[in-house]
Amino acid sequence: SLGLNQIINAQGFGTTGMLTVIIGAVLNLILDPIFIFVLHMGVRGAACATVLSQFVSALWTLRFLTGSKTLLRIRRQHLHLQKQKILTLGLAGFTMNVTNSLVQVACNSTLQIFGGDLYVGVMTVLNSVREIIMLPVNGVTSSAQPVISFNYGAALLERVRKAIVFLRGLLTAYSLLAWG
Repeated sequence: SLGLNQIINAQGFGTTGMLTVIIGAVLNLILDPIFIFVLHMGVRGAACATVLSQFVSALWTLRFLTGSKTLLRIRRQHLHLQKQKILTLGLAGFTMNVTNSLVQVACNSTLQIFGGDLYVGVMTVLNSVREIIMLPVNGVTSSAQPVISFNYGAALLERVRKAIVFLRGLLTAYSLLAWG
């Protein structure tokens, strides 16, 4: 649902894109206590609630992208796999996620050895704070994506360059201020 959500947002349906995220989050908030406490499933219940919530959100996204309101409709005849394009487009993100995960595993393992649960807990809190601080960066870049895409598609490359320069300056200043 989150991957296809970018296609919804890029078409100018920001409210629908926001609903995609809200549906999964609210449903998860409702299902968590039911699965954990009412059905006595514990952590397994929380995991099931998350998977079910994300599945419903994904169905919502697919329903919208195959419906009549969308500008770029997903159709079965366009869903053939092109391995070269998949590898080319996905390898950078995959590599970033894998290396980030490996760093986190190594860091947590080291912290567990030298400091125990307390150090791992402190690192978890620090990562949460980092995520919160970086949310505006993700929000600004996601909201700029449709504008930049439109200008690129219209061959207005000077406007694309100006947008990139502006975003780079704005987000660098925010990041320096936030971390300072």
